[in-house]
Amino acid sequence: MVPRGTATPGHARKGIGASLLQFIARRTLILLPTLLAISFVVFMMVRLAPGDPVMILIRQSEQTVGTEEIEKLRQDLGLNDPLPVQFGRFVNRALHGDLGKSLFTSQDVFETIVERIPPTILLTCSAMTVSILIAIPVGVLSATRQYSKLDYAALSGALIGVSMPSFWLGFMLILLFALRLGILPAAGMAYLDEGFGTFLKHLVMPSVTLGVGLAAVITRLVRSSMLEVIRQDYVRTARSKGLSERTVIYKHALKNALIPVVTVIGMQFGSLLGGAVIVETIFAWPGMGRQAVASIMRRDFPMIQGNVLLMCTLFVMVNLLIDILYTVIDPRIRVEKMK
Repeated sequence: MVPRGTATPGHARKGIGASLLQFIARRTLILLPTLLAISFVVFMMVRLAPGDPVMILIRQSEQTVGTEEIEKLRQDLGLNDPLPVQFGRFVNRALHGDLGKSLFTSQDVFETIVERIPPTILLTCSAMTVSILIAIPVGVLSATRQYSKLDYAALSGALIGVSMPSFWLGFMLILLFALRLGILPAAGMAYLDEGFGTFLKHLVMPSVTLGVGLAAVITRLVRSSMLEVIRQDYVRTARSKGLSERTVIYKHALKNALIPVVTVIGMQFGSLLGGAVIVETIFAWPGMGRQAVASIMRRDFPMIQGNVLLMCTLFVMVNLLIDILYTVIDPRIRVEKMK
């Protein structure tokens, strides 16, 4: 017999599952007004920026166009409509999956950008992997050997990594490994059907350039989090049971130390997407960032809006996944957020 008011394990699991679904639903609903606000800000910034897309288009065509033809072109592109009308039209089309057509190539914006998403995701995930592979081991070693030469070297390296501009690092890597040593290609992207070695060679320098700054941030966070955790009572209890130091550090301490690290990694995903704009331009990487830069230079309104909207959508979706992962690691977080 189960005492009245006592939850069975099955009921407890159902309660946890229901609360998780409620948490996901609430966070998903927040995404819509967030994306709407981002769309409005980008829409206004693009139109307030100097430069006339119609005149740029005419200069590129190298044709003599009269005033009436210019006005007709503006009317055809919808640029003479009031800004609220233009924004409403953009939102209505976006809700139906239509981001318009490029002012310069007449290509569908959504299809053009979708083709650029895989290279950007590949570069971002590779940079994230590089940063994690560097940061977690170095941060743990730095914390477990506090005030040693290794600790000071790790802190100095992290400070340099945080302070180093990605564009400068990218140029230095190109100068050293592409121009001086000639062992890595200076630009471009290779595909797997060209050979895994060729694919990896093209990926190394952009990934390192984009990932070094994040590696420095995560290293410092892992170190500080580990220093706090290894002083907890349960860690001392694990040592008193005769467990090896390796087991205590990597099985008991590191899991709890990674809780704030997971959150920061998710938050830094947006900075990687932003940094990818610069890195893709430097290494001629065929991703969304390079497409965005080209669109900005030409004042291609639909392409700029589409790029930023899809980038922001990726960012908020990753943050949602990180929040879910965070609550899986520590269910108490879900309980607090649901209150």
